[in-house]
Amino acid sequence: MTDERNKTIALEGGHEVDHGLHRAWRREISFHLVRGLCYLLAFASGLVLLGLCVDWLLWLAGSPPYAPAALLVVGTGVLVWVAYRCWRQLRLFDALTEALRVEQANPDINSLLVSSVQLREDESDAGGVSADLIRIVRREAAARSATIHFERIVSFRSLRGIIIVAIVVMAVVASVGVFRSAFLWTFARRMFNPLADIAYPTSTRIDVLSGNLTVRKASPVTLRARAEGQVPEKGLLYVRIGSAGWEKVELSREDGDEFRFAFEQAHENIDYYFRVGDAKSGTYRVTVEAPPRIVESHVDLRYPQYTRMPPQELSTLNLKLPEGTEVRWRLRTDRPVLRAEMIRDDSEPQSMQINEGGLALEAAAPANASLSYRFRLHWEIDGREQVVESVKHFVRVIPDVEPVVALVYPVEDQKATLGKTLTVSFRARDDYGLSASWIVYSVNDGAEQKHPIGSLDEEPAIEREVRWAIKASLADLSEGDIVTYAIEVSDGRTGMEGPHLGRSASRRVQFVSEKNYLAHVLARRQKYLGQIRPLYLQEKDAADRIRTLEKFEPMGTAGSAEDKEAVR
Repeated sequence: MTDERNKTIALEGGHEVDHGLHRAWRREISFHLVRGLCYLLAFASGLVLLGLCVDWLLWLAGSPPYAPAALLVVGTGVLVWVAYRCWRQLRLFDALTEALRVEQANPDINSLLVSSVQLREDESDAGGVSADLIRIVRREAAARSATIHFERIVSFRSLRGIIIVAIVVMAVVASVGVFRSAFLWTFARRMFNPLADIAYPTSTRIDVLSGNLTVRKASPVTLRARAEGQVPEKGLLYVRIGSAGWEKVELSREDGDEFRFAFEQAHENIDYYFRVGDAKSGTYRVTVEAPPRIVESHVDLRYPQYTRMPPQELSTLNLKLPEGTEVRWRLRTDRPVLRAEMIRDDSEPQSMQINEGGLALEAAAPANASLSYRFRLHWEIDGREQVVESVKHFVRVIPDVEPVVALVYPVEDQKATLGKTLTVSFRARDDYGLSASWIVYSVNDGAEQKHPIGSLDEEPAIEREVRWAIKASLADLSEGDIVTYAIEVSDGRTGMEGPHLGRSASRRVQFVSEKNYLAHVLARRQKYLGQIRPLYLQEKDAADRIRTLEKFEPMGTAGSAEDKEAVR
């Protein structure tokens, strides 16, 4: 009976110890939660004040648009680190750990609580420890724990400092919210909408009149802003041209409290903002758009049939072409155009065909005469139509000239009998090829007639000899008649204009009797002999001199210098 009563007392004492340890654990958890919350509130309020000051100063200095986002990331990181440092000691309940913490605060217990927790199992699980000893320890621990204040292991008085700091910092933030609510509200908007260009309230207000602009390359640009409120005499304009750094320009106030700056020509994008008094405008951009450029050019050429040249494609716009060539221009621009014309000196502007959404242009025209031309392109900027013209290009047309023909033989006029077969030699050439040839003749300066020679096989140059039995072509020819003749050739040109013709110099043949013809031949013979005799005598004299020199050479005399010179 006594053993059972002792056991009951021991069990009840063990439950009282467990309740006490739970109370100590809950108080410790509450302490860490409150301390962490105070630190978070203090740091959060301090970061709001610090971030407001830093962001405002950066805004005044023209901070990049990502500065608020960077501040938000840094502040969030700091708060996460504070929360981790304050609440990393939070843990689940462990009786042995709590018993150790209680005994550290009450060293006179002499490890009874730790022993009671460790020997709280039934005697069967005591591992050889006496059951009586277990009951004695539990009973003694229960008796000693009745006088212990488990909650006193954690003192909330140590939190007074951080609580005061948190209250003070929160009070400062609250006062800023009351007296400078616009600043605090602007800071919040900038933090949670970092990509928006939101300005802090200032005593000076800036209205940027020029705003965002889109202009044509090399055109003038004027940047304008009007200030309101407290407007000083001087203001600043910050500009960034292209990828260069920011540059500062000092401006003077003009009539109407305006500040302006003009660029004579804008060649690159310009970012800019104004700073007047304590105000800073938003950042605006002048977008510079270059006019469309011709980046590819293809010229398809279809030559006239008479040239017998195959079609060709060129990439140059300055052309040298045979007359009558069909030309087709195919161009590509680096940006879409609304419409395009080809401006030629010899005609009205010719509209070009537009394909591929305004990127591909086409035009066609025959090359009948030399000309200069250029392309006019229409494009758009902000709903306003713009016009740009290309440089001048040239088409040089090489006209198809007549064939050239020359008589080689005979070299002069002749006399002949009616049975004469005329032998004629001639040369002819043409740039693209010869087609046909004729002997063109007339009797006694009468009407011209043609005697066909034959095809010239489209050769560009020929030399040919023909024989013409004149009596066979002119049955009524009689003695005393004079036949005037020349060689005529044609090229391969076709169409309404027909081929081009070329004609040689003319020769004359006078038909005489056989007696007169023989007399004519003898006279010519005498003429030629008279021309040859002086040459013969000069040659004979030279031969005599050479023989005289050869006669004296065996005697070792080479002859006088005068004789040698005479031989020469």
